[in-house]
Amino acid sequence: MKNKYQAVLISPDGQDYVTDFGNSESIDLVWQSINNMGSKWFFYPICFVIKDTGNHYKPILEKQRIADSPDSLIKDGIDLRGKSIKSAMQWIADNKPYIEMILS
Repeated sequence: MKNKYQAVLISPDGQDYVTDFGNSESIDLVWQSINNMGSKWFFYPICFVIKDTGNHYKPILEKQRIADSPDSLIKDGIDLRGKSIKSAMQWIADNKPYIEMILS
């Protein structure tokens, strides 16, 4: 069975997230959807790609690993690929000045 992917969109304070664009055939298709998503950027501006396992129960979902991260984070030396959603959320919460800078 071929992997499916989806976006995980995290709030700027690292306290909340939503998933979207599930059942995508590739990581690139998820990024294309993210780039065209409109106003969700305002509430959930920090986006990553994860595998879509079909399980949306938050305690299980938060253990999923990030498959891809924004290029801007990677260029800044912040590579959260392979980290869990929960770890990424904690990193965001712990690095508010950086998050505010990249979102401004």
